[in-house]
This record gives sequence, C-alpha cells and structure tokens, in this order.
Amino acid sequence: MFTPRISYDDLPAPVHAWIETTLGAAVAEHLPQTGGFSPGAAERLVLTDGRRAFCKAVHPSQNEGSAALYRDEIRANAALPTGLPAPRLLASTELDGWVVLLFSDVAGRQPALPWRRDEYEATLAALHRIGAVDAAALALPAAGELLADDYAGFARLLADPGPTHPWIQRNLAALAGLAAAAAGRVDGDHLCVVD
Repeated sequence: MFTPRISYDDLPAPVHAWIETTLGAAVAEHLPQTGGFSPGAAERLVLTDGRRAFCKAVHPSQNEGSAALYRDEIRANAALPTGLPAPRLLASTELDGWVVLLFSDVAGRQPALPWRRDEYEATLAALHRIGAVDAAALALPAAGELLADDYAGFARLLADPGPTHPWIQRNLAALAGLAAAAAGRVDGDHLCVVD
C-alpha cells in the first residue's frame, strides 16, 4: 500500500518556473512515479532539449514529516561521495513552503513483485557498495540517532494501533521492545540506508 501522490501539474507556477530555470529548459513531459509514502510529487521529467531529470516536491501542509525527510535527504545526498549507486542531487530549494529536489534521472524501474533473483542480487550488490563506504568523514548523523525515536514504527502503533493485523496486536508490546533494543545496536562506521 502506498500513499497517493500529487502530480507535477499540481505544483504551483513558481515551482515550475524554478525547475525550468534551474534545468535550463522547459519540461516537455512528466512521468509520475508510484510507490513510497510521501504525498508529494515524484516525477521523471523530460526536457525540451531531450535531457532528463527527476523531481520530488512536497509542501509541509501535505505532511510536515515528509517535508522534514526531504530536507534530510538534501543534506545526506550532498555528503555522499561520488561513484555510489545513487542519483546525483542537481539542485534543491524551498519556495513558498515547497521543498523541491532535482536529481539526475536514473534509467530504470521498480523491481518486479515478487522479486526476481537477478534484481534482488543487483540490489544487494548496490547496498554492499554503499556499506563499504567509511562514513567517519561524512557529515551525516548516526543511524541510531535517526532511528532512536521510533525504530520500525511500533511505538506509534502502541499509542494508536488502528486497524492492524490481529497477530501484530497480540505481539505489539514485544515487537516494540525488540525494536527499541535493536535501535541501540545499529550504529557503526560505515554508510547505510535507513529508508
């Protein structure tokens, strides 16, 4: 289950103008990307000169948490060393409350569901390359710091279980305890993905 996203067309004119000025060409086509849990726009852009870019944009009125995560993504991406299997941040801005990120476009698609072995192995190889980076010199927070408040989301479910699976409801306290204990053991000296 994914959060419905707004489209590029839903972004205000000043955001469109900033995107086209920053990229140096008009947007000829935008292709919405599904998946994820942000209500913001996530679109692959095709420019009139044939170049491509990827745009993410969210307004705090849609979801303050998503806006904060986008700001974190800007800081983290700027700290990444070159050569990693990650798109390059081209530019970012906050404009009339909108948090907007422009990335290099990566040719590809979401993995098939259920996962195919070749796609699974390619994902593990990419994560291995990321994990081989010594993070000591990077100006990034430790994973434990990022996850300390609610590793895996079980603390939120304890506060408001909502319509959860009966097994989860029966085991929620134990799951929350296991997650809290695990959050303290995630720090290390190598780069990791905490998405």
